[in-house]
Amino acid sequence: MSKEAWKAFLAWLDTANEAELAAKHQRCIDLQQQLRDEDLLSSLGRMLRLIEEEQLIRLGISGRRTSRR
Repeated sequence: MSKEAWKAFLAWLDTANEAELAAKHQRCIDLQQQLRDEDLLSSLGRMLRLIEEEQLIRLGISGRRTSRR
């Protein structure tokens, strides 16, 4: 992926809600099963890791908010 594409993805990652993250995560998994190009598979793997990391961060933040109340 180009630098511009990664910048756009990271900007989206910062603003996406939980449903959007889950939908993009599933779409990446679906694409992984269809593609054979190593570069694209590598990019998809990185995207998946970043989405999963963002989901975990958000779970941790909301979990702390819930436990403090």
